[in-house]
Amino acid sequence: MARESEVITELRRALGAQLATFRLAAELTQGQLAKAAACDRTAIVHTEKGRARGDERFWRAVDAACQAGGVLLAAYLELEAARAEHDQRQREQRLRGVRARAAELREQVGRAGDPVSSAPQAADSAARRFLPEVISRLSAVMLAAGRPGSTVRQSVANDDNAVLALPELTTCVKRAWHLRQVAAYATLGGHLARLIPEVEASVSSFNGDAQYAALQLMVHTYNATSSLLKRLGDIELALLAADRAVRTAQALDDLLLVAAAHYRLANVLLTAARLDAARQVTLQAADAVAPGKAASPLSLASWGGLLLTGAVAAARLGDAPGAWELLGEARTASRLLGVDYAGLHTIFGPTNVAIHSVQVAAELGNGHDAVRRGARVNADRLPLSLNERRSQFLIDLAHGHVITDSDGPATERLLQAEQAAPEEVRFNPTVHELVGTMLARERLSATPGLRGLARRINVER
Repeated sequence: MARESEVITELRRALGAQLATFRLAAELTQGQLAKAAACDRTAIVHTEKGRARGDERFWRAVDAACQAGGVLLAAYLELEAARAEHDQRQREQRLRGVRARAAELREQVGRAGDPVSSAPQAADSAARRFLPEVISRLSAVMLAAGRPGSTVRQSVANDDNAVLALPELTTCVKRAWHLRQVAAYATLGGHLARLIPEVEASVSSFNGDAQYAALQLMVHTYNATSSLLKRLGDIELALLAADRAVRTAQALDDLLLVAAAHYRLANVLLTAARLDAARQVTLQAADAVAPGKAASPLSLASWGGLLLTGAVAAARLGDAPGAWELLGEARTASRLLGVDYAGLHTIFGPTNVAIHSVQVAAELGNGHDAVRRGARVNADRLPLSLNERRSQFLIDLAHGHVITDSDGPATERLLQAEQAAPEEVRFNPTVHELVGTMLARERLSATPGLRGLARRINVER
């Protein structure tokens, strides 16, 4: 049997993690869910751990029992579609290999006395990306969608070519952001590969207010795409997605939508280490939505989120006064807002400001301050779906511990982060750097759990 691809493995693990999240949210035990799905409790255990995938009947049953609204069933169907596509590609690849080998042998036989060579081919030396199959699928639909008059949708959609109705399309976009917030990146990649052509087709088919709404959804779709690609390590493609979101938002002349697009663009620029550009983008966008006499919750959240990103950029530039000044302005916005906001446009609130203060301290190299600030953060105040943000807080806290040479607590925080959002930890470059640093100075058995974590995220000593 052919070895399962990395993307299929991640999709299966992500699906199991989603099942566990929805089961806990529904306050069901594994035994209760097994009874509702007419299966053994062991089947639930193995599925949540990613060791089994079940069938469509199983996922219909658990989706209904967990009141998941079709999210679990849709994720299972995406897994099955990805498996089918992978199997087809494997068959085509084997066929091409056989044909190429046959042609090579015929050519060699035709050359008298020329022995058949069995020398191995050189290994591919291309730079590694996380989930390369996901990136390849997204690249295909994005590059096709970028061509005028593209018919990309017909190449990836189902047999039914009817354009999605606006409410259904809205639900699909909201699901994309839910998957981003729970850090289900493999599942999100498959979802976006189908969503991008649907959004593009809707924009081409709709008119008037419906087309305007579809263009707004296109901005949020490309924002989600840039955010995912940034995490998977394809910065060039992430910048392309972010640029499309910005240009579409600007064409709609919607200040808050433009702010949302610039917020995502700035975060891609941060990952690309283009720090001056990231700070400039955030400050200009923040000025455009700074609250006046009639500030709305969304405008306050957009303003504050941009300021926090600017503070991180300033910290990475070594500008401590600038970083803390921007964080102070963001704290003012959070007090005016009064709650932790999480929507399609941005994520912001008092807890978010406290979490970013830990990150800023760590980025400035002050580990003790990061740990001190982290002790005052109650991440449970965040909305339930923000697994990625909870994980990021624990990663920043681990960063502070590593700076102070406290590798035991740092490893413990990273293991907690992995439990909250496994794919966030696996694909986060900061985690790889922290684990690499601790491995380099590790004393034998001094930090339990570190080597196991290193193996799971493929970091070598």
